[in-house]
Amino acid sequence: MKDYETKQSMHNEVAPNGRMREDGFDLAPTSARDIDVVDHSLDATKASPLTAALVTFLISVLSLIAASPLLVSGWYRSHEGTTIIERVIAVAYEINGGNWYPRWLSLGSYGKGEPFLNYYAPGFYLAAGYLKALGLPILIAVKTTCISLFFAGGMGMYLWLKGRYGIFGAIIAAVLYLFAPYHFVNIYVRGAMAEFAALAFFPFLFYGIDLTFCASRFRTGVTVTGLATAFIILTHNLSALMIAPFALAYFVRMAFIAKPSVRQLIGAISAPIAGVGITAFYWLPVLLERDYLGNFSSKMTSGYYDIENNFVTPVDWVVTKWGFKGSVEIDHLSYQVGTVLFIFFAAALLKSSMGKGNGERGFTLFVATLGILALLLTTHFSSPFYNFISPFRFVQFPWRFLGVAGLFLSATTGILRPTPGAVGYRTKLGLGIGITISLCILSSAGQRVVSTNLTNDYDRFYRDAANKNVPLGALTVLNDYLPRWVDNEEIVEELLTDVPFAPTTRIDKLWTGASRMTFSAESPQNNNVVIVPWFYFPGFTLQVDQKKWEVKPGINGFMTFELPTGTHQVELTFGTTPARVAGWCISAIIFFGMLAWRIAPINHYKTTRG
Repeated sequence: MKDYETKQSMHNEVAPNGRMREDGFDLAPTSARDIDVVDHSLDATKASPLTAALVTFLISVLSLIAASPLLVSGWYRSHEGTTIIERVIAVAYEINGGNWYPRWLSLGSYGKGEPFLNYYAPGFYLAAGYLKALGLPILIAVKTTCISLFFAGGMGMYLWLKGRYGIFGAIIAAVLYLFAPYHFVNIYVRGAMAEFAALAFFPFLFYGIDLTFCASRFRTGVTVTGLATAFIILTHNLSALMIAPFALAYFVRMAFIAKPSVRQLIGAISAPIAGVGITAFYWLPVLLERDYLGNFSSKMTSGYYDIENNFVTPVDWVVTKWGFKGSVEIDHLSYQVGTVLFIFFAAALLKSSMGKGNGERGFTLFVATLGILALLLTTHFSSPFYNFISPFRFVQFPWRFLGVAGLFLSATTGILRPTPGAVGYRTKLGLGIGITISLCILSSAGQRVVSTNLTNDYDRFYRDAANKNVPLGALTVLNDYLPRWVDNEEIVEELLTDVPFAPTTRIDKLWTGASRMTFSAESPQNNNVVIVPWFYFPGFTLQVDQKKWEVKPGINGFMTFELPTGTHQVELTFGTTPARVAGWCISAIIFFGMLAWRIAPINHYKTTRG
């Protein structure tokens, strides 16, 4: 304990009252209780540049192995079919057309448009779409995004746990998390790229919480926690809902152990709140404009999406059969936790039960409890929880908590690293990491596969879709994101034109681009009705002869307006709404406020120990 305090004093400055200060916050003094709080100033947790480079290289190689089905030519058939590629094509098309945040995808729904990113978490598709817009081939853009997410998840796990278990314990946990079967279910079977992306940022959330209770890393902790919160929301809002109660429990435990001052506690609490605020540009329109979709809320929690129809049993956690069909079909997708992960988790519990009452053991048992609770939330045993807290019914498939469970079960396994200084320490380290990697690679061989390779020329598909030579397929499943004014869903595929029409009006000089259309219209009479076969949605503005004009939904939800006699220049553009403007304002204020606080000079109290 004396050595601990000596190292701590070398890294932090102390106020006259003996309490460490940073940014004006009184921080908890070093005490015996702090052994359970991450201390990133300890030499045992600091990696040399060479070690850091080797760890980065190792996780990079393992990420490529996890992503091995992506390293061949072509794409593959998942539950989403080619929808993933189509969405990226539509997003890239909008970005190339100057819509930097494309809420409306004008290529969607066979060229009639749909407000996909006004509601769906945009993170994955924006990342891949921008890579495509910058010039990468479409498949390279999507695959690069996926491989980067594998790497981010493994690296995040390592960063979170190296302050808990040391470098080598963190590597063990990172490898097991990287090869958790539910990652492969999401990416290779379901095609659930948004949820897969969110799993990559889970570890960073808990890493950030740890840092907020470290005196020397408080600002970094607030920043990491806030950004991790934002990235999880922007990649998959349901994952943000699922991880929230676990993050709250983890935060409360850390606060109880660290005994921070009121001011520091307020600062730590502000981190996830800031993360939520930064993403207001996304979620505020979701909340305020949800009525623009037809029966959106009821469709998301009923029928196929009813949570009561999707519980699993504990047997499903250990069944190793791997399928590519849906959750209610023969050869259905796997709900397994992973044989190797279960074995390592059991060993971690055994070692914890036999250890002494120190912080490492307490942390292991705590995260193990969180992992078990996440597993229970996949079963019918937890039905009262979903009924009592109704927002969680939007999770739809309780087996989604397998991702949360994999995080915490993997986190416990870092305790299995050899004791520093023991006989044969380095040999045991090498064997332990080698065995972990080998078992994970071998056991996942049947999971790192795809059902069918699709070898289409997707870059040509992009060019054809952008040039309106071929219709881009419906971007959503079951037309979940069609505006509520669309009363005949069959019209989506039947009418494959985007040319405006009117009984007696001549349309000329038509030009269509990303969420924008211009044309000349010659009307022989007053109040002549013109129909544009784009679905109406709030945010579209119409100008006739450079004057704002009324446009409204007409038959089948198509945009409709009236023209007086004469020849007119018409321009239709997708813009914004008060909810979207308010969201951007909130996001900008919080982001730049957080940035200013992060780079502001730190006020330390300097003193000496005598």
